[in-house]
Amino acid sequence: MISNTERDNVLLGEILDELAIIDKRIAGGKEAYFADENLRDAISMRLITLSELLGALSDEFHDAYPDMPTVRVRGLRNVLAHAYGKVDFERLWSIIDEDYPILARQLKQIASARNAR
Repeated sequence: MISNTERDNVLLGEILDELAIIDKRIAGGKEAYFADENLRDAISMRLITLSELLGALSDEFHDAYPDMPTVRVRGLRNVLAHAYGKVDFERLWSIIDEDYPILARQLKQIASARNAR
């Protein structure tokens, strides 16, 4: 049976994969984001996946990293998944531009410290 630590490290690897894809997709910046509806949809789906992976991490992981904004990420996931027609893409870009890099940096540091990957 796989331990929670091992499972969390596998999930962190998957999270890093999602972060890399999101980074690649947002590389064109705000103008490209707003010019392409498919890009907005693709990034939204990746953010949903990222949230699901974060939610799948063990309670022990969340207890060890209480500053991680998991609740806020889950809230964003719920908006994207259940109120898609009402998504404020200006606000979502703000989250991607301002909050996402902080979360990404935090997750990369955690993965590195845990030798995940």
